[in-house]
Amino acid sequence: AERRGAVWKSTSECATRLNLDLAGHAATKAPGEWDAIFIFGGYGADGCIPSHSFVACLEVDEHRGTGSWIPTKPQGVTPSDRYGLSAVTNGHGIYIFGGTGPAEDTRAAAAPDRGAVCHNDCAILSLQQPHRPVWRRDRHGHGFPGEPPLPRHGHASAIKGRDVFIVGGSTSGSYCKKDPAPRLLNDVHLLTLSATAKS
Repeated sequence: AERRGAVWKSTSECATRLNLDLAGHAATKAPGEWDAIFIFGGYGADGCIPSHSFVACLEVDEHRGTGSWIPTKPQGVTPSDRYGLSAVTNGHGIYIFGGTGPAEDTRAAAAPDRGAVCHNDCAILSLQQPHRPVWRRDRHGHGFPGEPPLPRHGHASAIKGRDVFIVGGSTSGSYCKKDPAPRLLNDVHLLTLSATAKS
């Protein structure tokens, strides 16, 4: 029987192609009424992580089922390059958490033997002015008050109201200095955003 209410469509009609094969990236909707999707991080077909904390924006024409990539170069201090991160949208901002990236500030392959490190930081892409994104850090520096989750990648995140849930993931073994034994995680962490928080 045919299921109605949802239909898969190809977006090959996009006016501009991304020109970069990606895996391990995160995607989430733009804040407010802006019909756009933001993509963060990931690694390319060559196994390398795109430099400069890769961010892309796809503006979507919902009625035509098409979209176009627009140039996105956020201002501010960018998070380190990474893949296996997560992203959620709240208010005027997008919150990214965790992921794995090069151990040094150089372009490096996303493979254990090339040197990498897991993260447990949280960065905010402020979109109060939609086409002028700015990276911001919480005033506490490392992230938010309280004990953050272990560094990880490949986890999932979701938001309900002001509550951001971080679920599972992998410590990636030697990637994580604080947790050298490789293991998968089954924990759940909750980050409650302030009702007065401005992104």
